Amino acid sequence: MTPPPSANAPPAPPVEDAAKAVGTLQVSAIPYATVFLGAKRLGDVQGRTSFKVAPGTYTLQFQHPAGSRTYTVVVPANGTVTQDFRAPKSR
Repeated sequence: MTPPPSANAPPAPPVEDAAKAVGTLQVSAIPYATVFLGAKRLGDVQGRTSFKVAPGTYTLQFQHPAGSRTYTVVVPANGTVTQDFRAPKSR
């Protein structure tokens, strides 16, 4: 049996699970694109890749010489959101 906590015992540390929560943003770019999350450049993507990000709503942009697309994505805590991009055919 565990004794009751002493009146002089230090308080329990705060729970910071929400602050440490992350989500996964999975993107696919065919044939390739430069990917931005808000103003941050994530890099050049060819095929599929994933990024760990804080949960929230983001503007996701794919840039390709044949055309660009912008999406709004919601990344859930401890979850995954997927966004695919296919560059338009050149004329």
